[in-house]
Amino acid sequence: MATYGLSSPVIRAALREPREEGLIHSQGRYGRFVGPEGTQVRREPTKGDAIASWVRSGRYRPVAPKGTLVKGFT
Repeated sequence: MATYGLSSPVIRAALREPREEGLIHSQGRYGRFVGPEGTQVRREPTKGDAIASWVRSGRYRPVAPKGTLVKGFT
């Protein structure tokens, strides 16, 4: 934002009209996308996605500080 000399309120105001017209939509923490709500958004998997998948599958156990119990693991 500093690169272009714009503030957050200015950017939000600029995106308001296209959003209200259904030209863009947002998806949580992933950002804003061109297209109406419900448009499929292709997102490359992140390392965090892979690690979460491994933990869910049981491949790895969550790490907890020594002396504490991790709920659901024995």
